[in-house]
Amino acid sequence: MSQPLAQLLFSVPPAGWRTRQVVVFDWQNGPRQGFCALEFPACAFYFEVLAERWSGSRYDDRLFRIHQLEWSAVERAARVFGHATPPTAPVWAPGVVPVDDDERRRIEAELAAIVAERVETRLLCRTGDMVSFTEVWLDTCSTPEPGADRRETDAA
Repeated sequence: MSQPLAQLLFSVPPAGWRTRQVVVFDWQNGPRQGFCALEFPACAFYFEVLAERWSGSRYDDRLFRIHQLEWSAVERAARVFGHATPPTAPVWAPGVVPVDDDERRRIEAELAAIVAERVETRLLCRTGDMVSFTEVWLDTCSTPEPGADRRETDAA
């Protein structure tokens, strides 16, 4: 990881971010948890939903905590679901029920290994779909790994 995620994301307004590939493994009327690779600015991150806005009959806006990943992590995550149809759209939720318990455990273990590689950040982003981003924030209340907050603040 050459540049801190905060430095990359704060260098471009969120409306200018371009999604390359999203692999979603928790979907409920939209992405809730997974991996995202942006084409611009070129970076990758793990995301998990923190809050959702209910609008009428569905959630239409979400706030996510994001953590930096190596660029290759998103492609590796897509390969974990080798038996599923490969991604053909920027946002991909395999939604395939594993054939048996061994397969389910393998998928969970491989995804957990990729998640474990993340570099903790204090970054939050707002989007409903991981394609159209509206805001990025630096969480001033959380305390990630030692030293990470200083790197992010210095980078921003």
